[in-house]
Amino acid sequence: MRRTALGVRLPGVLLLLTAIAACSRSPETARRKLASDGIALTPAEFVRRAGTDSWPALDLFLVAGMDPNIKADVERLENVTALMVASRAGREEIVRRLRESGADVSAQTRQGETALMYAASAGRPAVVRYLLRMGADVNQANRRGETALLLSTLFLQQGDRDLLVGGLLGVAGAALLAWAWMRYGRRINLARFFQVTAIFLLVFTLQLVIYTFHEFFEAGVVPLLDNEFWHAATEPYGPEGVYGEWLTYLMVLIPAGWLAFVWFKDRNAQLSAAH
Repeated sequence: MRRTALGVRLPGVLLLLTAIAACSRSPETARRKLASDGIALTPAEFVRRAGTDSWPALDLFLVAGMDPNIKADVERLENVTALMVASRAGREEIVRRLRESGADVSAQTRQGETALMYAASAGRPAVVRYLLRMGADVNQANRRGETALLLSTLFLQQGDRDLLVGGLLGVAGAALLAWAWMRYGRRINLARFFQVTAIFLLVFTLQLVIYTFHEFFEAGVVPLLDNEFWHAATEPYGPEGVYGEWLTYLMVLIPAGWLAFVWFKDRNAQLSAAH
């Protein structure tokens, strides 16, 4: 009897869970969620948020019935799709999810621009590589005769001046640091200095290892593993992913926190010895 009861209950539980999951992704539920958050269900709102919002927020628009290839005028961009906005912003994960939801990589604006052109002109190599793998045409030209290859070249040329200025500032900063080390270096606690450096290198190495595996998976050179799956799984941990950004901040915050901790510890020890 117990086996029979379990056999009756288990399909019922599974059916209930399936019904709950279906209701949670129904168009009406998504529309109510957007309305409760004060978000208008309009093409312009969907396209604009592709450059800033997380995927769950964008997914609500699609569940509510928004066409992933809908076009709108947003932020001085005319007749663009959500994929174009996300590509221009360098949001590879959002680009991938929009593509999986039916976004067309070959869609064009009235002027003939594509998502690949926006990514190339903004200097987004990760997005460019993904769009090319998805079949984007690198030789497709807009009405001015510009291709994605030409736009990427123009971007690099425009960056030459910034590169020169950045190099000069870097040299000046290095010279200032060298002078400060010679002038005040004797005041530095070398034991603490090497501790902080070791912590920084540890976090940096962790990020470097993750990014290395991510690039290997993207290139498809790791044997015996599903490279496409692991490339997508490690995407949030890359330099442009959300967790990758956290690691970048932690490279500064963890050493700084450790330095503050040992400073207070040493200070309290000195005060205790003085009393």
